[in-house]
Amino acid sequence: MASLIRAFLFKTSGVAATPGYFIADTPWAGTKSGAPGDTRYQNSVRLSGGSLQNDPGSLNDVRTLGDRWLDDGTYKVASIHVTASDEAIVTWKIGGSSVGTQDWYSAAVANNVYAEITPIAVTKGLKTWTQEALSKNASSTAYKMPSQTAAIVRTGA
Repeated sequence: MASLIRAFLFKTSGVAATPGYFIADTPWAGTKSGAPGDTRYQNSVRLSGGSLQNDPGSLNDVRTLGDRWLDDGTYKVASIHVTASDEAIVTWKIGGSSVGTQDWYSAAVANNVYAEITPIAVTKGLKTWTQEALSKNASSTAYKMPSQTAAIVRTGA
């Protein structure tokens, strides 16, 4: 009975996603499945206290953040990550469909870089959320994805 009460009081998914509602993840603290060689880096200058890095950073590395229930509507993907000279162009997928890319390359290391992809039309259902290293900037030396935190934010009906 106690487990039923806990399950009722502390739902982790399936909540109504009204405009402004968001589902946030801190990949460095845990993911459903990591990319090959995922390493957690604790770093006090990084928002959320660290990042999750796929070492050595190979083409087609995939990190599954989790399964999320989303209602019909318009969303955005917002991320805070590290950019550097060995980073990938990260492809974000929701429910197996690409929703956009973010180029995480920069000549010098930069922490706490904010980027978003919007608008994203989503049909209701349980969706798997992934980051994938499917390409890279021509100047990048690898396909790393140092993720600090990410969110799916509902922006409209």
